[in-house]
Amino acid sequence: MNFYFVFQNKSFHEERRGGFLWAPQRNKGGKTFFHWTNVEKIRKGDLIFSSYNGELVAISRALDDGYEHDKPVHLASIDLWEREGWIARVEYFDIPQPIRMKDHLDAVLALQPAKYAPYNIGGGVM
Repeated sequence: MNFYFVFQNKSFHEERRGGFLWAPQRNKGGKTFFHWTNVEKIRKGDLIFSSYNGELVAISRALDDGYEHDKPVHLASIDLWEREGWIARVEYFDIPQPIRMKDHLDAVLALQPAKYAPYNIGGGVM
């Protein structure tokens, strides 16, 4: 089982309603990021921790493996990415009292890997 931490500041509500996690293959400028390609690496049963506005708001369980998929209609109003992407169907479990990540930053920094970590040493997003 793998664990992923995702920042969903632009699309959490749409993805939550649709029961999926989606990432573009590239942005409008043609650039891609490792955390987007990680969606293709999700496997059934993996756990995904969702951050929204600096808080851990949900934990999801992957219902299937990640695969290539065009941008879902749920995200049609968000015009930041190209159409091609990756998707994984997930079951969201909301956290009743969201956790403010900056309140636990020292613990998070101690647990995350040095490379491909969600936060930098100052608590900013990588």
